[in-house]
Amino acid sequence: MLDCYRLANFYKISPTTFLDMPLSEVRIHLERTIELSHQLRRERAAQDDG
Repeated sequence: MLDCYRLANFYKISPTTFLDMPLSEVRIHLERTIELSHQLRRERAAQDDG
């Protein structure tokens, strides 16, 4: 359930969006969001270096 709030915070939307989803779907969103977050971090690091 906390993941629903983490996702909502990341995307700046209501937690209800994720709370209303099946848990398996929330997991998929969480995994993809983690991948996105890592990619964004790598891009920022590259910009800072160059």
